[in-house]
Amino acid sequence: VTTIDDFVFESFSAGQMHPMLTTSRTNLVLYSEAWDNASWNKNAATVEANQIASPLDLNAFTADLLKEDNTNAEHWVRSNNITASLGQTFTMSFYAKAKERTFIKANFLNSGVVSYNVWINLSNGAITSKNSNLTVTTELIGSGFYRITLTAQAAATVLNLLVGLATGDANNSYAGDGSSGAYVFGAQVEQDNFVSNYIPTVGSTVSVSTTLNDTSEVWDF
Repeated sequence: VTTIDDFVFESFSAGQMHPMLTTSRTNLVLYSEAWDNASWNKNAATVEANQIASPLDLNAFTADLLKEDNTNAEHWVRSNNITASLGQTFTMSFYAKAKERTFIKANFLNSGVVSYNVWINLSNGAITSKNSNLTVTTELIGSGFYRITLTAQAAATVLNLLVGLATGDANNSYAGDGSSGAYVFGAQVEQDNFVSNYIPTVGSTVSVSTTLNDTSEVWDF
């Protein structure tokens, strides 16, 4: 048996290789669609649950509103603690859509000490500035939502995904107006160097594995 990335291949007697299955992927974030839950820490901000349709299901109003308060501070929400070993590669992802705030700051947070930051313009998905340790992508999903991914190696034994509001590039500390914000949905943190399909969670982590059904002789996957 030969393993290549997330595929496992079985060698036939004729020497041909046949794809069998993918490895398991785990979302380590708790309450991935309920950012108002107490497991998410907030700073100078509140989360209003289920405000607009999900980017993945227009019939499900499960996307939340991240809203700033009126203090002069950073306005953010932070996921539960995730255990890591130094040097392990993790990919963090979430969906975001502009409301009054068209810029957001996302942090690949290492024990609250080492922070790998990126600023993103939600009006066009542009990455305006970022830490050199981060690999960042933005993908327009639909209905104005972008899926944002951050990949880096852990620089500490505890990781968090932090998402904050901003008024422009590198400007995430400001006097809030008590009402402005942006929409957020579908947080995910997984130990790998690329993002997988979204895996929803509630009070515990969730792992999934997928069987491949491509039995053609052409390696078109």
